[in-house]
Amino acid sequence: MEHNDQRTALVVMEAGARWPSYTRELAGRASSAVVESQPAIESVAEFSARVVGRVARLAERSVSIPVAILAASQRIDPEARKCRYQVARAIVMSMATSGGGELLIMGDEHFGDEVRHELVAFAGALCDGLAGSAVTVRVRFGTGRSGTHALALPPSSRRSVMGGE
Repeated sequence: MEHNDQRTALVVMEAGARWPSYTRELAGRASSAVVESQPAIESVAEFSARVVGRVARLAERSVSIPVAILAASQRIDPEARKCRYQVARAIVMSMATSGGGELLIMGDEHFGDEVRHELVAFAGALCDGLAGSAVTVRVRFGTGRSGTHALALPPSSRRSVMGGE
C-alpha cells in the first residue's frame, strides 16, 4: 500500500450506543476500518484515553481518517461530555491535519430532546477552530436519510453541522 493510500474509517461506539446501520456509507471512502467499542466495565475516561491513543497511533503511521462515526450513548453528564469531546476533538484534529474528513455523530432515534440538543450543541462546539479546514461534522438521529436538515452557521465557514429527525 502506498503511503498516501493509508486511509481508514473509524467507528467509535460508546457503551449503550446502537450500532450504526448506515456504516455501508463508509464503503469506498477508506481502504480499511477500525472499530473501537466501549465495554460496559470500562469507564468513559479509560475509553476516551484508549480511543485518543488509537487516533494518535494511526497518525504516527501516516494513516488518515477520511470518515468516522461516533455512536453516542444517552449520557450527557459532565464526565461523559468531557470524554466525548476529547475523543471527537482528537478525530477532527487528525482529519484537519491530514487534508479533511467527515465525522458523523450518531444518536438513536429514540433519544429525548435534551440528549438531541446536547449532541447538536456538542457538534457545534467541535466546529470551533475548524473554519477553513475541509472537516465536516454532522449529527444524525435514526437510520434513514429522510429528515436531515442543515443548521445555520456563519457562511464564511466551510464546516457543517447536520441534524436529522
